[in-house]
Amino acid sequence: MNTSIYHISLLNLFWVMLPVAIVIYIYIRWTEDRVTIFYALFRMLIQLMLIGYVLTYIFSADSPYLVVLILVVMLSAASIISMRPLQKRHSSLYLHAFISIFFGGVFTLVMVVFGVLDLNPWYEPRYLIPIAGMIFANSMNAVSISAERFESEMNRESSFIK
Repeated sequence: MNTSIYHISLLNLFWVMLPVAIVIYIYIRWTEDRVTIFYALFRMLIQLMLIGYVLTYIFSADSPYLVVLILVVMLSAASIISMRPLQKRHSSLYLHAFISIFFGGVFTLVMVVFGVLDLNPWYEPRYLIPIAGMIFANSMNAVSISAERFESEMNRESSFIK
């Protein structure tokens, strides 16, 4: 496993910051609010640096237990986030969302890891975690949209009954 860290030169970082500068310029012209945009930019940079260090640690880990723990946290977060659009949230809905994302997402993840990629070891975090993130995010969106549509249909139906 290659655990080297890719170093970005200041010149390359400058090129990436050009679109950010354009967004800052447009935002300030439209809102004349300088504080919010620079606070958001500072917060974004700090979060990206912190997640970079965390991912460096995770991707260099050689523990299936750590990877499974991260996948469980990802599944839990996806099930909680998927219920955000609902007006009425019950604790049982979170469990249903978790089960739905678990079965759909884990089945797909197992198919990809063992059938398509044939990872060795199967818990290779550099590949498993980003792929699981994409699969769980799509499962989360599907559950969220389904729950929102179901809720709106139930509300519509109950308004006709009254």
